[in-house]
Amino acid sequence: MKRLTRLLALTAVPVFALVLTRAFPGAVAAQSAQAPAATCGQACLARIMDDFVKAMTTGQAASVALAPEAEIRENAKTVTLDATAWKQVKAVRSIMTFADPVTGNVVSRAGVELADGKPGYISTRLKVAAGGRLTDVEMSSDTSPRVVSAYVWNLDPVYSTVLPAEQRMARAYPRRSGPGSGKARTGAPQLTRINSLPN
Repeated sequence: MKRLTRLLALTAVPVFALVLTRAFPGAVAAQSAQAPAATCGQACLARIMDDFVKAMTTGQAASVALAPEAEIRENAKTVTLDATAWKQVKAVRSIMTFADPVTGNVVSRAGVELADGKPGYISTRLKVAAGGRLTDVEMSSDTSPRVVSAYVWNLDPVYSTVLPAEQRMARAYPRRSGPGSGKARTGAPQLTRINSLPN
């Protein structure tokens, strides 16, 4: 199971664990000054996700700009874009997008209506490289009878509420293991790809 899938199982809106810019714009702006300049800012990343969702829901998967060695996974399995759950989507009923210019990742959490009228959800992470090309496309989806339409189609607005400045905190990442690893550092994280976790 992918780490993104595990996070989905543990939290109501797992993308907060990966990207914080929409909820914490001030904190991320402060950190951006310490990290390498992003080639694609928050608005740019959000647009790339919007374009991705539009392409995937209109039968235009081939138009998605993938890097030559792009890795595409859904629920921990390697797939092609045109074979994902997006091909079953009739309409996107709710969507939340969170962009992180520090790492170049953008994540969306979509509640969808499938072709047969049943609810489903698809969470998607895109890793955006130079020129807007995608090096990672990672999805966690559920189109089973377990999906509850009232939940996936009607997201609580509190999830995208911007916190007051006094409640925000900057991200800090631990050093790699080894001598002097006890101190935390601020800046871009070392991990950009979410790898599989044991079931």
